[in-house]
Amino acid sequence: MLTILLTACQKSTQIKPTVAVDLLSLDHHSAYQFNGKMSFSDGQDGGTGRVTWQSNQGLIDASLKAPLGSQSWQLIESVQGATLIANGGDQLHSVDAGWLISQQLGWQVPWQALKHWVVAQPHQTQAARVQWQGDALTIEEAGWRIEYSKFKPYPGGSLPHKMVARKGEYAIKLAVRNWQW
Repeated sequence: MLTILLTACQKSTQIKPTVAVDLLSLDHHSAYQFNGKMSFSDGQDGGTGRVTWQSNQGLIDASLKAPLGSQSWQLIESVQGATLIANGGDQLHSVDAGWLISQQLGWQVPWQALKHWVVAQPHQTQAARVQWQGDALTIEEAGWRIEYSKFKPYPGGSLPHKMVARKGEYAIKLAVRNWQW
């Protein structure tokens, strides 16, 4: 009887993790890129465009091309600072890339966190809540809720292909067509 009870207790305490996706960490890759569609919205105004995002040893070159060229821009960030090139050719410079994007959109974009979120990683792992539900991932961080609903397998693991980050009425959406590294 004791053996049956111990076996039953042992089986009931063996909880299988709900993680169905083995994420590919791009931390050890010096360069990666993706392209697809990205949108930003403040709840009233927003825009969607094709995005090309390249990360190479700390340098980020992100381009957002809106339909018909409206609100298109390119952001280049390095350790020295950032440059935003608007569709008219105007250039803005700052030490803070997030400030440049916020100036274009009119609201505070969490740029430092977004650089981690696009690869399905929290920005500050100690302060973030990460939860897997089947093959869907949710990260809650700094008042933002980031939901990943689609992952695709690659050699070494999977990468996100659909992400929606929300904080109140603000939203950032990303649909990746393909990844390269």
